[in-house]
Amino acid sequence: MGAAIGGCAITAAGQAAAYEFGSPGWAQKPGITLGGGSAGTPPPGLYSFNQVFTYQAKIVGPGAPNVGGASTPFHAAVEANGLLWVPGWTFLGATYDAVVVQPWIMADVGAPVNINLVGMHNTFIVPAELSWKLGDSGVFIKAGLGMYVPDGTIAGANGLASIGNPWWTFQPNLVVSYLKDGWNLTANFYREINTRNTITNYRSGDVFRAEFTAAKTIGNWTVGPIGYYIGQVTNDTSSAFYGGAINTNRYALWAAGGLVGYNFGPAALHVWATKEFAASASGGTAGPPGIDTASITRGYSVFASLSFRLRYQQLDPVIRRARLDHDLFGWTSGAAVPPGTKDQRRFFEEAVFFGIRGGVTVSIRGGFGRMSAFTLTGVACAEHLGRLSLAVMRSHLDADASFGSWRRMYRAGPLAFQSEAPGPDTGPARKLLARDCRRDDTRGFSN
Repeated sequence: MGAAIGGCAITAAGQAAAYEFGSPGWAQKPGITLGGGSAGTPPPGLYSFNQVFTYQAKIVGPGAPNVGGASTPFHAAVEANGLLWVPGWTFLGATYDAVVVQPWIMADVGAPVNINLVGMHNTFIVPAELSWKLGDSGVFIKAGLGMYVPDGTIAGANGLASIGNPWWTFQPNLVVSYLKDGWNLTANFYREINTRNTITNYRSGDVFRAEFTAAKTIGNWTVGPIGYYIGQVTNDTSSAFYGGAINTNRYALWAAGGLVGYNFGPAALHVWATKEFAASASGGTAGPPGIDTASITRGYSVFASLSFRLRYQQLDPVIRRARLDHDLFGWTSGAAVPPGTKDQRRFFEEAVFFGIRGGVTVSIRGGFGRMSAFTLTGVACAEHLGRLSLAVMRSHLDADASFGSWRRMYRAGPLAFQSEAPGPDTGPARKLLARDCRRDDTRGFSN
């Protein structure tokens, strides 16, 4: 679980002077996927992860600002919250997942620049990732497409006086992993493709990033070396806003470090650190002719990630029953299962508030103990749902083998068809449901 969630990237502030003037230079902080990330996918479920890190660096390169020969410092502190959704779907033999992450950043640049920035960075969304397992070889391959939405904190004449970027960044990725016998040998390859700044019309060049992990899990502990490379691989395209000047046309960074993690069972914690040992920048044309004004940051980063599974299956009474019941069943608010915990009872009360008062669920059993549930819901009276359950049953179940028990369930009464054992009185929810049934009958919806 922790390995897959660690691979869910989050954005971060980078160097203070690269790409367009005032841009961080990359949408995603290099090294962010090294916290146990891999091409594998955890079991179906909804996972949450929280990630924090700090980046302590100095601006270097031919155009780096300085005071009395001392390099200008750059610092960033980042916190991000994300969700990883693994619904259990497969496509072309691969397992599907999706990710959304929202980072918040605090950054500052020292003298002679002297700026402090705080705000929300662009939201990172991965609508689709596909992970293939190559038999029993232990080799996994994952491909996906992420994007950074220009919804961050945007300010200033060029839109770059705060944390957000006023352009889209698209990020296709390819991940290859060997996951066997406790080993996680992973290579992550990403490319950032930027659109033009909607304010200045400047377009920053594409960035290529490769990140490497060689970790070993022994018991609950995971340790191993890590490293990354990031570099700009295409030219910037300037605009009239800057008089055709280019800030930094090419840069490259190399870094190495280590990872340690511990799996607590319900949650997993990973901590890793990297130090950039080589940096170069070139192609800046913002100064006098023949003077290269390019610059880049070089420093170290410390990351920490806490990931855990959101076990909504234990709260949802319909899912809990679907795990136990192999047959089709109907339900109305508050009566799908015997009274459970306070949170489980509140689940149906909130469903009523949002207009969901009943449904029909089919439990679908898969291999390796996996289960899916197909549910039709709506604002309908129990009689309508009873008819619907009967229609679905006739379409999808063997009539001779199953019809007898479901006919008895259907004939048990408009509000009792959902369970062979009578459920508790739902009180106000039952009255509200009956009122809607009468209203629907009056409007001619009952047929």
